Amino acid sequence: IMSIYEMPSLLGKNLDYSKELTINEGMKCLFDIIPYEYGNANVYENAVRAGFLLSQFSKSGAEPLSTEQAIYAAVKVLNRKIAIDVNGFAASQDYEDIMNTVGQPYKDAVAFTVANGIISNENGVDPSSTITLSKFLEILERILIYAGEI
Repeated sequence: IMSIYEMPSLLGKNLDYSKELTINEGMKCLFDIIPYEYGNANVYENAVRAGFLLSQFSKSGAEPLSTEQAIYAAVKVLNRKIAIDVNGFAASQDYEDIMNTVGQPYKDAVAFTVANGIISNENGVDPSSTITLSKFLEILERILIYAGEI
C-alpha cells in the first residue's frame, strides 16, 4: 500500500507495525489514501464531518482507534471510491463469534468485510480491541484491492 500511495503520515518514521493506533493516526492514514490534505487541521473533526467516525462513540482523536471503528471508516472510504452500499450485509454463521462483539452502528460494515474476505477468523480480528498499524494497513490494502485500485 505504501508503494502505491504517498502516505505523509507514515513517511520518514521508524514504523512500529505492532503499535496500537489513536483515532488521529488512523484517520491520517485514511486521508492519505483518499488523498486529502489535512495539514494542521483538526483531523478528528474532519473525519467526523466526512462520515468516517461516529462522534457519539468517541470524544477526541487522542483516544484509541478500535478495530470496528477502523473497519467502519475504511468501508466509508470504499463507498466514496466505488459508491457501494453496505447496509443490510450479513455475515455467515461461521463468523457469529466476531459479529456478536461488534457494536450496532458498525455491524453492516464489519459484516461486509467478513462476507468479502477482507477480514476473517484467521486474521485474528477482535472488533472491540484497539487496532494496530499492521492490521489497519492490511484492511486498507484489501479494501483498495476490492475497489480495484491495487
